Amino acid sequence: MTKETLKKYHQELKSILDKQPKPPRETIAYIARYIGGVDHEKRKPDEQSQLVYLGVGTEAKRAADKIGFSFSKLSQDEQAEIWNYIWYNSNTFEEKWYALNFFNKKSTLKVITKYWDLLKIWVADVDNWAHSDTLSGIYATVLESDHKKYLPYFRKLNKSKNPWERRQSIVGLYFYTRLRKKTLPAKIGLEFVENLIDDKHIYIQKGVGWTLREIYQVDENAQLAFVKKNIKRIAPAAYYATVEKYPAKLKAEVKILRMKK
Repeated sequence: MTKETLKKYHQELKSILDKQPKPPRETIAYIARYIGGVDHEKRKPDEQSQLVYLGVGTEAKRAADKIGFSFSKLSQDEQAEIWNYIWYNSNTFEEKWYALNFFNKKSTLKVITKYWDLLKIWVADVDNWAHSDTLSGIYATVLESDHKKYLPYFRKLNKSKNPWERRQSIVGLYFYTRLRKKTLPAKIGLEFVENLIDDKHIYIQKGVGWTLREIYQVDENAQLAFVKKNIKRIAPAAYYATVEKYPAKLKAEVKILRMKK
């Protein structure tokens, strides 16, 4: 497909988004702050999204998506090429959402593995938790299908200099346990978490907590032993999710351990 053709389809998406109702400026600023950490007083530069947030709501995006695009009747490969182009040539949160949604709504193992070489590098272009979480669902589906084959890729992400790749290396392991028929052994998940537990990036800290929460549902004893051993290392941003599934009595016991000097 020529670059001009790809640009034409990208412009079509832009036009559709332009026609969608937008909230007040203050609401858009809140969305950008909430999803992307934009202008958040506690977020460091590498924790703030560089995307433009149009404020088009999920329902409006889905309604437009239902109507479809002129290229919706093209072959799956051609549509994948278009959405890949849009992913890399967009500067708005919403345009990238559409690209992700194309694969997410078709997230059968067959489709994901077919385009894995394309999707596995999208994470390098992520800078907010919402896009990251959608990719986590896709990545977890692939990993579930063959731990041995795909785990080396997650190990590579775990050591990346890119914080969003490091985050993906743990959140994408399970996302979510309840959706998995076959889960990664807790021992491996805890190894990945151990490598990032001291990471200062706020979204990695949150990812540590979310991953520990999921590991608790895989192996309660292993997760609890890890938490007790590392209770002082778990960041405040990770702690709530870490103990979220604990019974009240256990939460109280762990809280005492955390408060001890």
